[in-house]
Amino acid sequence: MDKKLINRCANASKEAYGRSTITGHNTDTEVLIKYFDDVIIVAFRGTSSWKDVKQDLKRMQVKTEAGEIHGGFRQCCLEVYTQIYSKVAPSGLHVVFTGHS
Repeated sequence: MDKKLINRCANASKEAYGRSTITGHNTDTEVLIKYFDDVIIVAFRGTSSWKDVKQDLKRMQVKTEAGEIHGGFRQCCLEVYTQIYSKVAPSGLHVVFTGHS
C-alpha cells in the first residue's frame, strides 16, 4: 500500500465518527464511504456506544469460507453488507476496507 492510500484510509477512519454514509440500526454499525478517482474507501467507525460494546464482547471467532472472523464484527458487517455492496460494486474501482476502534 502506498503512503497516499494509507493517509486516505487513516483520514476516512477518523471521519467515520462524524459522518457516516450507512448505518446499521440493530448493531449501531456506522460506515463512511469515500470515493476517489482510483479507489473507494469503506471505513467502519469504531466503538462509540453501548451497542458497539455489546458487539465487541461477541469475540468468539466464526468460521467462514474466507477464514475466521470476530463474531461481533461479522454480525455488524452482515447488517450493512447489501448497502455497501450496492454503493461500491457499480463503480468497478478497487475497494479498500478500513476502520478504527
